[in-house]
Formats: sequence, C-alpha cells, structure tokens
Amino acid sequence: MLVQTDINELGDKRLNPDEAVYREREDLLKLASTRKIGGQEELEDAERSCGPRLSWQEVIRRLRLCNPELKFHDAQGGAHIAVYRPKNRAELEADRYERDPEKHEWWNDHKYAGGFPKQELPEYSHVILDTSNLPVREIRGWRSVLLSMIKAGGITYSASVKHFGEAIGFRSSRWYEQMQPYRK
Repeated sequence: MLVQTDINELGDKRLNPDEAVYREREDLLKLASTRKIGGQEELEDAERSCGPRLSWQEVIRRLRLCNPELKFHDAQGGAHIAVYRPKNRAELEADRYERDPEKHEWWNDHKYAGGFPKQELPEYSHVILDTSNLPVREIRGWRSVLLSMIKAGGITYSASVKHFGEAIGFRSSRWYEQMQPYRK
C-alpha cells in the first residue's frame, strides 16, 4: 500500500476554522490600521476633549458676534444647526446664472459653512470607533465649529479669539496647527 502525503496538510497552510478566523481578523485589523486618521490616538480620548462646554445657543450667540451676517437654520429634522455665510463677490458673480428663483433670496446669496448638533458641545471634538478601531462618528466640539467657520471664510481667526478666547491645554496644539495659515 502506497501512502502519499498531501503537502497542503503540512505546516500552516490548512488551519482549523477557529485559527483561520483569527488569522483573517489579524490581517484585517492590520489593513484597517493603515486607514487611521492623523493624530487619531488623541482624538479617541473623550476625556481630553472636555474643556469648557458651551450650549448650542451660546455658540450661535458668539458666532453672531463674530459675523452678524451669518444665517442659522435647522437641519436634519431639527436636530442640528446649519450655518451659512454670505457669498463673496467672486462666488456671486460665478453663480449669477444659476440662481434658483424657487429658493429664498438668502439661499442664493449664502453658502454653507458648517454645522453642529443642538446639544451642549465640548471644547474639542473626539471620535467614536468601530470594532476595527476606525473612526465612524465625530462628537463635535465648538472649536471644530470655529475651525470650519474660519476655513469657510465665515469668521476670522481674530474674531474667534475675541469672542471665544484663546485655546489652552493639551489639545490646543492641534488647534494651533490647523489655524497656522489663518492667524494674522
């Protein structure tokens, strides 16, 4: 009787089902780790995002002090606030043939600049992770709202400092890094 060994039965090529699932999970986690966002370790820590909290009404009040021409409207069924800034001359000129007569006049003259939930906001944002340790949801902080407003041209950096104060603490380094091109 001749017995021939199957080369696939030797070594790790054929694993039992539990070991195969474990190996696949490890490979997928390794792949997912390459898709993390920059500085994610800092953003994962909800404790570090605290700082002084502001109500959403207070954020609107201070943003209006920064730029009285901003428009605030309910979004996502009233659970969020959408913020619109006035369009600049170049944007108005580019859109002059695409004005929608069905919309309110403010709609044609303003551009979406950011938004935030109608709830108390921590100073800095943090992220919620899935089972692969990848961010799936941002818990938005009021400094992130300022960041989006400054980048969209809705308010200036100096106005944000005047009405919201300077960033201090552990997380402020990320704020200053993002704000470097806008500080004057």
